[in-house]
Amino acid sequence: MPPNEPGGRAATAWRSAGIDGASVRVLGAGILLYPVVAMFAPKAMVVLLGTIAFLLLLDPANRRRAFAGLPRSVVMLVAALAAWALVTVVWAPSPPASLNLWARFGAITLCGFFVIASASRLSKADRITLEKALVVAAALFVVLFGVELFTGGFLNRHAIAVWNRLTPWESPPPWPLTVLGRRSVALAVFAWPCALALYRRHSTGWAAAFVVVAAVGVFGQNMSASKVAFVAAMGAFAAAWVWPRYGGFAALAAVVATNLALFTGSPEFVALHRAGTMSIDLPISWQERFYIIDFALGKVAGQPVFGWGFDASRALGQDTPGPFPGNPALPLHPHNLWVQLWLELGLAGVLLGLGLVFALVRTIAARIGDRAAAAAALASLFAYLVIGNISFGVWQNWWLALAWLNAGFLAALIVPGKSAPR
Repeated sequence: MPPNEPGGRAATAWRSAGIDGASVRVLGAGILLYPVVAMFAPKAMVVLLGTIAFLLLLDPANRRRAFAGLPRSVVMLVAALAAWALVTVVWAPSPPASLNLWARFGAITLCGFFVIASASRLSKADRITLEKALVVAAALFVVLFGVELFTGGFLNRHAIAVWNRLTPWESPPPWPLTVLGRRSVALAVFAWPCALALYRRHSTGWAAAFVVVAAVGVFGQNMSASKVAFVAAMGAFAAAWVWPRYGGFAALAAVVATNLALFTGSPEFVALHRAGTMSIDLPISWQERFYIIDFALGKVAGQPVFGWGFDASRALGQDTPGPFPGNPALPLHPHNLWVQLWLELGLAGVLLGLGLVFALVRTIAARIGDRAAAAAALASLFAYLVIGNISFGVWQNWWLALAWLNAGFLAALIVPGKSAPR
């Protein structure tokens, strides 16, 4: 057979390079869809992750090595956390509801691991293709975000109007001040894979310019968590760039110290605020966080070792009115991932959570030889952790899916097996 005929040596080489592979097309489409889903239906991140995993599963090569190459320590800690969470379902306030949530958590986790494993096996040509996709996605995201920021949600209002016209499900129009909340956290985490792609495909200047534009968008909206997370991510990036081996551990120590200060400071704030002697005038949302954490820590004291059970936060405090109108003392979750782990899974949950983050930081420092890639991975990780420290529940499905998607995109850019930078 002639080399250039279909099925000849040239075609074989073409396929072996991955240029005509199904996996790269699936991941490329997922990257391009991420900004669209983030801007118009953030909760559909679960659908995006599941669709990518399903399409990757159709490739026999991915099925044969479904979870090969994953960091063993990370996999074992996630498995241990899931197993312990399942045990605590027994004494949760509503075991059937907790078991249902646990099943969804497990399915999302398996999809996430599968996407990462599949992405990490791509060829150099495939990685270049996905870098180009990330460059396009970066531009698309900041354009869509900018339009919504300066028009008060024009695109979302019209998208919801079309949705309401075409379906029997009525969705209310977004409130202009909050329309960008979930979108900003998706951007704060996704900015770093995009910056890495721009750095590789173009230059440091283009990557820096994108980070600046993304920062303008994040700081232009009203969700404080995204702003704090973006600053923290820049700090983590700088620490990893200057101090490749230990910068991530320094960032982790800062997160731990901040949370310890938050745990000790919340009861003090609540006491002073109730006494009317609080001299600092904080935003209402910040004040509410202190009250929520103080209440949750009080509950932790009642079950510090074994916790109240997986997803117990949803039930605890619902009958106790909070200090601010319209909210109970604990609205669905403590708005702090460490408090939630301790409240629901006890001391074992906190230790497993800390161990998992430590293992992730260690894996990034030890297995990624590219300094820029390691710094981008740490920045994305700490953006996610800081937002989780302030806003969302640990087990929120779309929030978990967002983490796995970004981890998969980063895995597609990282050449595995290299030693850490010095």
